[in-house]
Amino acid sequence: MIPIQAIGSSFFIFNVDDLKYLRENHKILGTLTGTLPAFPQQSVFLGLPLQLMPEQAKYLVDHEIAYIASAEKSHQQLKRDRELKAKILKAFESKTEDLQRSRKQAYVRRAVANAALHGRELDPEQVGHSFDKQPVPTTTLLETPGLHKVRADDSVFDNISLNVEKLYAYLHDRSYYITPGLRFGGRYLAYPGDSLRFHSHLIVNEIGVDEPIDLLDIVSGGRLGTVVKKVWVLGGYEEAEDAMSVFSIEWAGF
Repeated sequence: MIPIQAIGSSFFIFNVDDLKYLRENHKILGTLTGTLPAFPQQSVFLGLPLQLMPEQAKYLVDHEIAYIASAEKSHQQLKRDRELKAKILKAFESKTEDLQRSRKQAYVRRAVANAALHGRELDPEQVGHSFDKQPVPTTTLLETPGLHKVRADDSVFDNISLNVEKLYAYLHDRSYYITPGLRFGGRYLAYPGDSLRFHSHLIVNEIGVDEPIDLLDIVSGGRLGTVVKKVWVLGGYEEAEDAMSVFSIEWAGF
């Protein structure tokens, strides 16, 4: 399963292989938000991380494609692990020093005793210096790179309305590729295929099934969609019937 990092109320993908997999296999486009450190104010060529809409993240979690990893909890876990590593390393170094001291004493005693057997006399201090020149065995504790995958609880999705969640799932299950639609005055833009190959066909807005809508909003939405060669769509979830009501609106020009 793919880890989605939850940072505040936003959701991000940091791995390029995960980005490619989601785009090719699950029609998830997202929005690239990363900038180059040397040019933080340029917004033409953006890169990782990929930001997902909350309803996209929830859809992936509900379908067991991904899980939410809490960045805050991950950093806390990483901090605890580093502190534990420092304690282990300190204890290991202390143990190594004691062991090295014992080995040195045994080495000196053995060298002096062997010299005495052959009628020679050695200075223990010089023997100790020769032992100190020998390489000391070392052990390296490796740290696993990247964030720990500490899972977040379901409260990260508390701000997603049922209407929005169901509308997104309705469009996604009909093989649309979906991106934010703010630049055309909608909640979503829906593409019949990958947005690198197709223009969007739908400007989608969500509305409650019992929510009133101004006639001028219908006229302006229909005219806008027709001018930019798209269809303006309104969708709402009927909880009592567990079904979506979706209407497409076009401006006829008469």
